[in-house]
Amino acid sequence: MRDVFVSGWCGFPELFGNFADRFDFVVPFCGYDEQDVVKLLETSQGKNLVCWSTGANLALKANRLEFENIVLIAPFIRFTDYTPERVLKLMIKKFRTAPHAVINDFITACGCSLPAVLSEYGGAGEGLEYLLNSGDGIQDSMPAMTILHGTEDSIVNISAGREIAVRFGARFVPVEAAGHFVSPEKISEYLV
Repeated sequence: MRDVFVSGWCGFPELFGNFADRFDFVVPFCGYDEQDVVKLLETSQGKNLVCWSTGANLALKANRLEFENIVLIAPFIRFTDYTPERVLKLMIKKFRTAPHAVINDFITACGCSLPAVLSEYGGAGEGLEYLLNSGDGIQDSMPAMTILHGTEDSIVNISAGREIAVRFGARFVPVEAAGHFVSPEKISEYLV
């Protein structure tokens, strides 16, 4: 079975280069709605599950995860605890008329380089709406996992990762000088 990577909002595989090729790579709300992603997580098995941001939030909603190694990157329970709701609503409004501008601004704010070509963004607008109520349905317990969180994350403060680590007894790793995006090289250090 292949490893699974559930990415963040508009976290297209192009952002991760060749690293993405080693995974069954899922971009939530771009071909997969919330229920699709949670069902995929609950029915997949493998060595590594990597979930970034919105993907990590969805993993925290799964009833069971059957992976040898789980790595959550920049996780959160309620997105609007870290990015003000008014900012998110402005993104939603702007997305209706200038989706590429919102996506490009967000990817830049994550701390990653923009690839020349991005994947089709399909249901990304629904993904922004999802973030308004992302705290609903979080599980009470989770299997062992590692949490990576950039010390310079301006989208989801590092305190979110620390709080989740304490709540679920996870190993917490602050990634020095990283923003919301953590490099594939750093992620690779925590794979089995």
